[in-house]
Amino acid sequence: MNMRHALLDDIQQLESLMNTAYRENHPKSWTTEHHIVRGNRINVSQLSQLLQKKGFSSICDGIGTRADHGVYWYSNKGGSCEIGHFAIHPDKQAQGFGKKLLQFAEQQAMLMEPNVEEFVMYVIDRRLELIKYYQRRGYNITDENQAYPLHLEVGQPIYELTIKQLIKRIK
Repeated sequence: MNMRHALLDDIQQLESLMNTAYRENHPKSWTTEHHIVRGNRINVSQLSQLLQKKGFSSICDGIGTRADHGVYWYSNKGGSCEIGHFAIHPDKQAQGFGKKLLQFAEQQAMLMEPNVEEFVMYVIDRRLELIKYYQRRGYNITDENQAYPLHLEVGQPIYELTIKQLIKRIK
């Protein structure tokens, strides 16, 4: 894995990666949301804002080489570290790449923020296979549910969706 911090110069490739992983009907993708959400997952403006946000980091692998795309974002909030915008290019899915990237994300977060007590992430309730994937990696569903965030302009749900919180306690 060739990890590095994402840069503003990476925005076009990151936008393509995230929208391909989440919203296209790619034959190799098991993470797609195209059947439950219409529209892009993220746009250039949103990515630019995230990359410039204080306390928010993005790590990518293989930007510039389509076959090895992977990215995650995290922000530290006291003892909680939120991991999100986790995307693996469909050509790399189901090969252990996502598992390695998630482990790397957690390790990096603990190195950068030694007081981290838990990892937090949010998943659409209808994404049962994805929830099970994270549960196999130590994440547990909490009682916290949120409405789908239409105000964030992350696509238009086809069905009523809620967002489930998952937590992995490490201390």
